[in-house]
Amino acid sequence: MGDHTVVLNSVKAATELLDHRSSNYSSRPAMHMVDDLMGWEWDLAHMPYSDRWRRHRKTFTHYFQPRAITEYHPFQRKSITELLQRLLASPDPDPVELEGYIQHHAGSIILRATYGIVSPKDKEYYVDLAHRAITPIIHAAPHGTYLVDYLPLVPGADFKRKAKTWSKYSIELRDQPWEKAQSEIAAGTALPSFVTHNLEGIDTASVSEQVIEEIKNCAGVAYLVHRSDALRYSCLGYPPEVQKRAQKELDSVLGTGGSNGRLPDYTDREDLPYLSAIISETLRYYPVTPLALPHACLEDDVYEGYYIPRGATVIGNSWAILHDEKLYPDPMTYNPSRFLKRKADSGKEIEPQPNPASYAFGFGRRICPGRWLALDTSWLVISSILATCTIEKALDSNGKEMEPLVEYERGLVE
Repeated sequence: MGDHTVVLNSVKAATELLDHRSSNYSSRPAMHMVDDLMGWEWDLAHMPYSDRWRRHRKTFTHYFQPRAITEYHPFQRKSITELLQRLLASPDPDPVELEGYIQHHAGSIILRATYGIVSPKDKEYYVDLAHRAITPIIHAAPHGTYLVDYLPLVPGADFKRKAKTWSKYSIELRDQPWEKAQSEIAAGTALPSFVTHNLEGIDTASVSEQVIEEIKNCAGVAYLVHRSDALRYSCLGYPPEVQKRAQKELDSVLGTGGSNGRLPDYTDREDLPYLSAIISETLRYYPVTPLALPHACLEDDVYEGYYIPRGATVIGNSWAILHDEKLYPDPMTYNPSRFLKRKADSGKEIEPQPNPASYAFGFGRRICPGRWLALDTSWLVISSILATCTIEKALDSNGKEMEPLVEYERGLVE
């Protein structure tokens, strides 16, 4: 219907257009169903490239940059202890139960970091609230799912009824935890958080509504997106040789139990290169977003003879890049060693393959600003699980191992 979509399947194309020509490819396609009807126009990830987006991005990035996230380490450690206790109390959880453990873990970290929320009852409530809000957007956001994305004035009632219901979830997700934080600030019981940090020294009665809107929106975005989906793969069951090698490395650094044993900590990161390689290989092999969020071309362009018209949707294909045999030889084999310096049979040193984090979190100026916290959280979870548990495949009724089935859920970015 007149729309043009360009999919970038190589590092070369994605880098040239989305990085080097980022001023022309940093906007988003119009999302009439999600933004106009479902009320998600406040979400930083959906905003068109504009001064409003830049202000939001600056507010968000300042508090979630690598130097800032070390402040979160104390409660990340506390949360991992709670997750391990849940796993050890139920060593053979069903998929739904396991999903709940991981969602609770990810949610508890971001709720503490963003709003200072620590009450178990509150955490359960707001984690459920985020799940309720994100489910409809995952299925409605792919461009063209609803005809209204192509024809904003299309008649019809069914999609409008759905949007009216779903829009309530969007507003609840943004406003309810914000109001909770405001009440605790007023009572003098608020813990340090993204909200308190940004409101420090601000007279909320006299400051512009725009500033308050930016802080509220960025808090809501952080709370929504930090689901740390990569953590799910820490429990899939690595190849036995991978798990054994990682546990041997962990034991050499942490001790093997008793008075000498301890949980891994961020200060151990440099001493655990194979563990870090597992994080990278998991991110490469199972990218959380196989297709990056779509970009929009602002002005007509030409790339290697291809005409890209103004308004075209341009998508970076993270899956294709992360499974490109030119970048990652034998890409369908799970092999963490590809990210370590090693020697070939000839004695020649082989350099590590490219860091998947460069392609797994989006591209250009729209790369995920929360990626550092997600990677930090993933490292602590996977290292702690491997340090305390042996992950084995489930057995069927005959006592034979069952291969885990990895399936992607259809939705926003696949």
